[in-house]
Amino acid sequence: MLLYVDNTKISHKDPKVVDNIIEKIEGKFGKMKVVRGLIHEFLGMDIEFKRGKEKGKVSIGMKKHILKALDMFLDDITSDAATPATPYLFKNRGAKELRS
Repeated sequence: MLLYVDNTKISHKDPKVVDNIIEKIEGKFGKMKVVRGLIHEFLGMDIEFKRGKEKGKVSIGMKKHILKALDMFLDDITSDAATPATPYLFKNRGAKELRS
């Protein structure tokens, strides 16, 4: 069981165990959206549990989440950087220095 604020992921090999947990949660907090299957979205991640010859593997991607963030970004991305740090990262830009 994974919990993060208002997101919950429940997994068990026996679906009746999952049903029981969902009943208890909904009994306390009310109806919730339930998604079953091999593909889930959790905290911006697309999680896919593999079947067949890849059984036991999990694929995690964030392509949709990243593309949505890029669409929301107001400026055009016109260059790249080796590091997110700027040249002035450790320089004081006019603020008074703190003294301990």
